Amino acid sequence: MAYGFELYDNNENLILDSSTPVKTFNVYEQGLTVTLQPNNLSGNTYDYTVPGLTSQADLDANYVFIRRDAGGFSLFGSSSSHSITYQSTNTVRFQYTGNCTTLFGAIRACTAFDAKTQIFDVIILGKDLS
Repeated sequence: MAYGFELYDNNENLILDSSTPVKTFNVYEQGLTVTLQPNNLSGNTYDYTVPGLTSQADLDANYVFIRRDAGGFSLFGSSSSHSITYQSTNTVRFQYTGNCTTLFGAIRACTAFDAKTQIFDVIILGKDLS
C-alpha cells in the first residue's frame, strides 16, 4: 500500500481501503425517451451522444442504460426491445429489434402502430465528465 488507511473487521476481512481508487457513479441523464419504428419503416434507429465513449468494450464496461418504462402494448402483437450499440466516438445507437405477430403468433409485416417508446436513465461509471 503506497498510502491510505485500511480497516479490518474481527475476522480480519478488509472492509475499508482508502488507497484504492473509487470509481465515480454519474447519473448522466434521467428519463431519456426513445421512440423507434420497426425495422421495415424509417425511424428505426436513434443516435445518442454520451461523453467519453471510445468503443463497444467501453460501452459494455462503463455505461449503464436502465430501462424505466414498463414496455408498450400492441393489440396486434409485437415483441421489441431497443438494442444499444457503439456507433462511433461519443455516440451510441438505439435500434428497434423484435418481430411483429398476429394474435395467434404468426409473423406479420410491422406497421407504424408497432412503434415502441422506451424510457432510460443513463449512468456513466468511472468517467470524468469535464
